[in-house]
Amino acid sequence: MELNNEKGGFSMALFTYLSGNFYTQNQLLHSSDTSAMQLRNFQSRKMMPLPAYKLDVTLASTSYFGKFEEREQIEFYPKAYTNWLKQCHLFKEEKVAFTTFSEQFYIVKEALLAEEFWSLDTQFNANFDNFIATQWHHFLAGTYGACTKTGMPREILIKELAVQIISQIISTGVYSENNSHLVQISLKHLRSASSVLAPHEQEKGTLYRLIKELMSMGYISANGTEKVT
Repeated sequence: MELNNEKGGFSMALFTYLSGNFYTQNQLLHSSDTSAMQLRNFQSRKMMPLPAYKLDVTLASTSYFGKFEEREQIEFYPKAYTNWLKQCHLFKEEKVAFTTFSEQFYIVKEALLAEEFWSLDTQFNANFDNFIATQWHHFLAGTYGACTKTGMPREILIKELAVQIISQIISTGVYSENNSHLVQISLKHLRSASSVLAPHEQEKGTLYRLIKELMSMGYISANGTEKVT
């Protein structure tokens, strides 16, 4: 990728988004008192997530003194990964890291149950541990670093739960006033957990897709607000 303004400032908009919402690898290492070698070691041992974004940068200039070109790959991580990376120094193996990850899911689950925001899907509840294991792999791959605000268990669970509930409502294919309040609550949670996304990704995001579908069903008005019943 080249940092230039030839395409409506797209390149600079992307760089601004990444630098404003994430830590570069160097910033992450500095904030967690970790070396680059330790980071790679934790990642190879499946305890630390991969970066949310990798930006290939080409910097080129021409002047009286001639041409200059430099290429660099910059990795970006959620700022919330600072604390997780610090914990990686204490994890002896992936199993220990996963246990900590899983425990955080159960803490969030209890909080959401107290708010009465939870899935009634019996299969989901019966296979909750399998659900966590699946999210662990996405977590390590860096997926949630890109599509949630923090990339951590709280936002992961809230996002997936809200998506599941909204998707079930959409699957009925018809508008029901009885579901309007649940749509409002679910969208509120989904918005709170979802990242803004990079400029070129926003229309590919789950939030954008679900809002579009809910709008077509009449749950959301043309100006993008939920209908209150």
